[in-house]
Amino acid sequence: MPPVVFEAAGFVGVALYLGSYAALQAGFLRGGSYTYAVMNFLAASFVLLSLMADWNLWSAIIQISWIVISIVGLTRLWILKRALRFNAEEDLFVSSKFPAIDRVDARRFLNAGKWCDGQPGDYMTLQGQPVRNLYFIASGSARVEVDDQEIARVGADHFIGEMACLQKGPASATVRVAERSRYFTITSDALEKVIRCWPDITQHVHYAFFGNTQAKLIETNRAYSEALRVRGAAAPGE
Repeated sequence: MPPVVFEAAGFVGVALYLGSYAALQAGFLRGGSYTYAVMNFLAASFVLLSLMADWNLWSAIIQISWIVISIVGLTRLWILKRALRFNAEEDLFVSSKFPAIDRVDARRFLNAGKWCDGQPGDYMTLQGQPVRNLYFIASGSARVEVDDQEIARVGADHFIGEMACLQKGPASATVRVAERSRYFTITSDALEKVIRCWPDITQHVHYAFFGNTQAKLIETNRAYSEALRVRGAAAPGE
């Protein structure tokens, strides 16, 4: 085989090594992804091929070890993903709030919490008390009360406690289940542990919280505008 082939293989191997590491540091790749493992497998394979032109035992051992480690990593990922199971409500929750999350990370998040059946009157937060749980309403609704006066309703596909749960700050309102509901809940401590152990989950959680808070603000502005419109329409006849 012409020497230029081995040189080209070495160049491709080095480019893959550097490219994968640069992409990892830039945040374009995840360390536990298929892409990163495959790029490292190919990089080691090409460099090993280039050594056929100028053999170096110690370099060869490094490349062979890298290939073996990459194969083990790919096998582990395949087993993990193959074993994943999501029921209908979990799939709906993940696709709605964490559409871009890795399925393995989604399973880790879900395993840290639990699904509950809520009954009317059950408390989720108490005004002025620390928020120690995050809730996601899958079906049903919750009543939002300030000073014992209902000010809003939170329906399905919304979080409760997303603005204060991680800081365990005081709740700005009391939230109680308004009707028979199904919801997912995770404690603040469990959520903090998930984020600390698997940092890749962090951006998805914060993005979901931001979107939920934004939706609440839009709905509040809409309700306020409607109230002003009704008041303005009633004013001429007063």
